[in-house]
Amino acid sequence: MVNRHLSSVPKEFDAIKKNITNLRSFEDGDFATPEDDAYRRELTINSLFYNIQYDSVEDFTGRGIPDLMSGRTVTPLPPKKSFLDDPVSVLRATRFGARLGFELDQDLKMAASDDEVRAAMAAGNVNRERIAREIHLTVSGNQPTKAMAYICEFGYFETVFSLPEKSEPGKISTDMTDFVLLIWISHGKFLYYTNRKSNTNSFPVIKYICRNSLKLKLSDADTVMKLYTAAQGFVSLVHFIASKDERQFIDVDYWKGEMIDASRIRTLVGLLLGQIKDNWRPALVLSMLLTSSLVHSDVTSVELDLSKELYKVVEDWIVRKGLDGIWEVKPVVNGAQIMSILDLKTEGYSLGNGNRRCLSGSLLIPLELNRNVLIG
Repeated sequence: MVNRHLSSVPKEFDAIKKNITNLRSFEDGDFATPEDDAYRRELTINSLFYNIQYDSVEDFTGRGIPDLMSGRTVTPLPPKKSFLDDPVSVLRATRFGARLGFELDQDLKMAASDDEVRAAMAAGNVNRERIAREIHLTVSGNQPTKAMAYICEFGYFETVFSLPEKSEPGKISTDMTDFVLLIWISHGKFLYYTNRKSNTNSFPVIKYICRNSLKLKLSDADTVMKLYTAAQGFVSLVHFIASKDERQFIDVDYWKGEMIDASRIRTLVGLLLGQIKDNWRPALVLSMLLTSSLVHSDVTSVELDLSKELYKVVEDWIVRKGLDGIWEVKPVVNGAQIMSILDLKTEGYSLGNGNRRCLSGSLLIPLELNRNVLIG
């Protein structure tokens, strides 16, 4: 028996890759006609068939080609019926509509906003991997902002980015959404979740969402956490670089209240880039949100231009100082040498601290690093 929600199967014939799928009927496991399959599709625009034998496009719903030509996103069947049958098709509809720049049908919008459809999406029998795949395709498409705006408009944000079971974040008024979003961006990495059933250690809620809601790999979830951490580190450094002050007090948690001057700024930024590596530009973008009010809904073009200008100033400074790619520079002293110099018996915090001091020294005094950096 074949389930109609299964993905297509990729096959290769004569070095040509093809996706093979069954014709979907109204009942699982039944053989279907092309017309049955066309009406089972999420949208009329992706219900078209190409007939290889006659080199022609076949439109069994009679609406696929007209909707494609007029730029409309419509379901072959009544939208509520389609969405209740497969709630994930709501996400596909918003993704296709945003990516192609097509207008969402009014009945489709009403059905997507229906409480019964939203409840069906939130039900436990909806495969999280399918939801995660749609979100991955959404954010990697050409119109991720527009598609995510649809998801928020139709009320699926909390379902897609679901929190741990039995957590009660509470409801907030629409007027407070921007404020709460700003707080989440600023302090999201400090929110932790403890699995009461297994009594395991606490871990960040952001990591839970990445792993359990979006089904990301552990390495990807760790990268998201590193982005948040690096963005926090960038916050005060951004203004220090842009202001050209000789001395400034760094009161952000990442730097533990350090007083730095111009001679140390390259070192601190280098250490930051050494941790985030190629992802330093996304982290810098995120820090722009932490240092501005860009999250509110009535943000002006002037505010956007100022943030873009600030980003460009810092990016140019990092490149000009030779820090882009600093993580690829071979360390002057390796781990074994550090352990020998510091007389360490095992790896641990001391070794990590030694590595950090070596990198700091090489950033502060390039090509002049020696054992004095470690023991001085």
